Amino acid sequence: MGVNKADVGAVSLLTLWRVEASVEGGHRRVVVQPIAIGKDGARLPGIERRVEAVLHGEPGSPVWSFAERRAVFESAAEAALQRELRQRSVAREQGGYAAELIGCVELVPNGVA
Repeated sequence: MGVNKADVGAVSLLTLWRVEASVEGGHRRVVVQPIAIGKDGARLPGIERRVEAVLHGEPGSPVWSFAERRAVFESAAEAALQRELRQRSVAREQGGYAAELIGCVELVPNGVA
């Protein structure tokens, strides 16, 4: 778990998932899927589109407690990942997929300690 300062409107949680899925023809597809979540559990697609930029931000100090980060993660991150994979047709009824959490970063707005 890391903490980065970034150009974000509010403290948020960025998770990165390595997803391996079965696709037609017996092939496997591997992608890294970012999922950004606010404290209210809402997806933050603007952050997801700027993953590289926010990960290159300077290190910051955590604002959320461990319990707050865990609550956001458990209540919203995995469910958002599953919805995203269904929308992209990665998670299909015939094929399976495996998702592994490979990164989790608390993003703190610039100007916050």
